[in-house]
Amino acid sequence: MDNLCKKLIDRLLELGADKAVVSYNESEDSEYNLIYKELNLLRSLESKRLNLAAYKDNKRAIKSINQIDEASVEEALTELIQSVQEGNPDPAFDIAEYQEPAAFTDGPLKPDNDQIVKRLQEFSQEMKSQYPCVHFDASMSHTHSKTRLINSNGLDVTMERGYYEFSTVFTAKKDGKMSSMNYTYFQTANLDKPCLDYNQGRELIRQIVEQTHPGSIPQKFVGDVILAPMVMGGLVYTLIQSHFTDGTLISKLSLFPDHLGQKLFSDKLTIKSIPRDPRLAMKYFITADGYLAQEQAIIENGVLKTYPVNIFGANKTGKPVAKCHTDNLVIEPGEKSLAEIIAGTKEGILCMRASYGSPSPQGDMSTVAKNSYYIKDGKIICPVKETMISFNLIEAMNNIEEFSSENHNLGEMIMPYTRISGVTVTGK
Repeated sequence: MDNLCKKLIDRLLELGADKAVVSYNESEDSEYNLIYKELNLLRSLESKRLNLAAYKDNKRAIKSINQIDEASVEEALTELIQSVQEGNPDPAFDIAEYQEPAAFTDGPLKPDNDQIVKRLQEFSQEMKSQYPCVHFDASMSHTHSKTRLINSNGLDVTMERGYYEFSTVFTAKKDGKMSSMNYTYFQTANLDKPCLDYNQGRELIRQIVEQTHPGSIPQKFVGDVILAPMVMGGLVYTLIQSHFTDGTLISKLSLFPDHLGQKLFSDKLTIKSIPRDPRLAMKYFITADGYLAQEQAIIENGVLKTYPVNIFGANKTGKPVAKCHTDNLVIEPGEKSLAEIIAGTKEGILCMRASYGSPSPQGDMSTVAKNSYYIKDGKIICPVKETMISFNLIEAMNNIEEFSSENHNLGEMIMPYTRISGVTVTGK
């Protein structure tokens, strides 16, 4: 890895590039699978990927290959130089400046296979004995990866990490009726507790059983929606991608193109990108451009603090380069428990899963709430069939009432339950 990356930088400059970037990634994955409730499949994957970028006369070309033999690499270099010569110039193309060389290591670099098997068998046995009407598949994997990123400005960063990932998909059949499917997942640096102890796993299984017999919402109403952590995480990511990243700013689709330092949302809303947070299993130590990743608030008390843009986006828009990711998003928990938030809800929905597409340019969304519950006068009345909830995403982020004291750590983001007012709910 060391020799190859340095050699390729020199080779690209010899071939006529003004600047060059080379990154090389090796990864090993071991995955154990529960299928039809039994541990019956192990598969492993080793992969290598070489990414090359050449810059010449304000033009850029990129090439990615997974065959690293000498002939394949030389062919890729030839194609890359030809592409950059034929490309369209743009003065916004550039690479990261020199930073001190750095190397990062994090997480378990080798899998504890005995512990993986133990946790999966434990999960399967508890599911079969305690929830016999629940049908499920599950998998647990260990990933070990090493990345080297260097450029012609002297940037030289290595990142090596390992982590475990568990995921399960489940549905229930009871009295001849089927529930909708649901799922959960997490990434972790260790396997020191049962899989169902993460992120209210047992509660999700309990819910799927009672969701075989859903009720209905009596009428259309405007009320509150309590968003489960994964739903809130998805909406926050959608909000950022829709209005604050390179693509929407350059294409002028953002509603907030020059709003740095302005209050846009509820003062209760603080969204941080914390790529090195010790609570996360899926850490990032470098950005895609090669900057050392830092903690940055994107929104702080409703105020826009950072546009998460890369070098190209920054040069196109005049904004500073972000040193964070749009992943590793964290909203810290509030003071009230989920039970207290439900008790304070006059009428609304507890939305545990949602299906939605991209919002309109103005933020309007129609979302199907799945695996969800009807709340009336502070009590959960019944699980409900797929229910339509309609809201404006920007208005919703201004109508945040509170966050729960519970949060879910998925290993790549941390989110609480979130109660939002002013949502239109339409039952089937």
